[in-house]
Amino acid sequence: MTQKHDTRGMTQVKYDVLGIGHALVDVSFSVGEALLTEQGLAKGQMTLCDRVRLEGLRTALNELGAKMSSVSAGGSCSNTLALLGRLGAGSCAFVGRVGSDDEGEDFRASMEQSGIACMLETPKQQPKQQSAKVEATGQCLVLVTEDAQRTFATYLGASSNIDAARLQPSLLREARYLYLEGYLLGGEQGRQVFAAAASSRKASSLSSSSSPSSSLLALSLSDPSCVAANRDFLLRFVRSEVDLLFVNEEEGKTLFSLPAGSAPSSSLSSSSSLSLRDTLAERCAALGCRVCLTLGAEGALLFDGKGGMNVCEPSPPSHCVDTTGAGDAFAAGMLFGLSQGWTQEKAGRLANILGGAVTGEVGPRLTATLQPFLDQVAKTPALS
Repeated sequence: MTQKHDTRGMTQVKYDVLGIGHALVDVSFSVGEALLTEQGLAKGQMTLCDRVRLEGLRTALNELGAKMSSVSAGGSCSNTLALLGRLGAGSCAFVGRVGSDDEGEDFRASMEQSGIACMLETPKQQPKQQSAKVEATGQCLVLVTEDAQRTFATYLGASSNIDAARLQPSLLREARYLYLEGYLLGGEQGRQVFAAAASSRKASSLSSSSSPSSSLLALSLSDPSCVAANRDFLLRFVRSEVDLLFVNEEEGKTLFSLPAGSAPSSSLSSSSSLSLRDTLAERCAALGCRVCLTLGAEGALLFDGKGGMNVCEPSPPSHCVDTTGAGDAFAAGMLFGLSQGWTQEKAGRLANILGGAVTGEVGPRLTATLQPFLDQVAKTPALS
């Protein structure tokens, strides 16, 4: 098993966090539950679409007069990186792929405005007569129902073809944290990207015999559908390669083949009559890496991989309007705190605050001033 945990001495790195993910444009709509049923979309999850189905959904939305609430650069990993940049997390970089189109340029500009170094591939230029075959920048229709739950219909477009061969160890070992999104596994070279990240860690460990300097690998499982389609692969990868795992309750149940749905939680210290959540917590604690198990409005459980656990109390907004990007903001808070040398508990507090705050806004990226959130953490006596 790969050496884990982030208590090691690290040599000088170029990036605090280098993320690899799908570069998308998020187009958000307020919709009714009936639309999801009619279109065969699983509420609260991501459904992959080809371009024809995406356009069909846009037509259905237009016919219903659905209200478009926002258009922004999106993608899970890039949302996290953008917030990290705004938090002032040193130097961060994003690796992805966009089309040779206005949407791709807008994506790049948005990331650079947040202070993120962009390493974006674009498809080779094609003659105009072949324009119908040109890969467009990926797009995600974010369908938000009255209960603030978000459902994704995603056309990956150019983002699905990240060239894993470009991910050389010399690049990946320049980061303190490598951050992958589980959504990558829906792309054509998803598993190759995961393998490249793992290989870079092994290569850098072997090249530094005196002081371990390999990057720490962080992974978000992203969505229950991604986990279901890649369960065995993900279990092996997490157990052997991952240092920091972000997983929500439904993703965790899918990963460990536990029953879907919710169950009341008994005491986490109880050794008998364990509830479903207790069982999930035990499985996460046994993975051998740091695990952030997010529980939505109920906060999060943080496991340090060594037997320790912190309970993070929720930090809900005064009014929840859109849960899009909550997990991405949580990951940003956790990665920021850990990269600054904070304790797990302190980093988790910021993560919960940011994850709650973004649900009070429309769209995947938090636009509020961030200093009050940092001040709120700093003023918490137990975390100072």
